[in-house]
Amino acid sequence: GTLSIKAVEMFNHHATAATLCLKPCCLPEWDHTFSHDSWIVGGHCIPTRDVCAQGKWKANRWVGPPRSHLRGKFSAWAGHL
Repeated sequence: GTLSIKAVEMFNHHATAATLCLKPCCLPEWDHTFSHDSWIVGGHCIPTRDVCAQGKWKANRWVGPPRSHLRGKFSAWAGHL
């Protein structure tokens, strides 16, 4: 989710940081599409509609569209980060 954005921002702000290994486990929630058109991270624009998903984990159970349908969004999210 959006914690990945914070990790990238922290990495970008530390001049001595040389490597960031990041494997996002979840997509940002769909609610972000109502409050943001995009995020700007390090001069890069991440459109919310391209990476946000409807659905979430509840009590260790996925509630939302089939996860296989979200592969494109995960790919876009990882690519933007």
